[in-house]
Amino acid sequence: MAYAIPSKAAPTLTFARTAAELTLTFAGGTLQSADAVTGPWKDEAGGSPLKAPLTGARKFYRVKGN
Repeated sequence: MAYAIPSKAAPTLTFARTAAELTLTFAGGTLQSADAVTGPWKDEAGGSPLKAPLTGARKFYRVKGN
């Protein structure tokens, strides 16, 4: 008898830029943002896609897998 262990799909994050905003499309986890690449990371409210303005302080984004 053989058993298959289901594999989790890796989280994905893609982006598209316009003159005024960045559109982040993500799957397989929770989108998080931080002011520095070292964190602290905070969950972003809302689902995919997320539109972020290009003005203001810099932000870093990642998808934390479920």
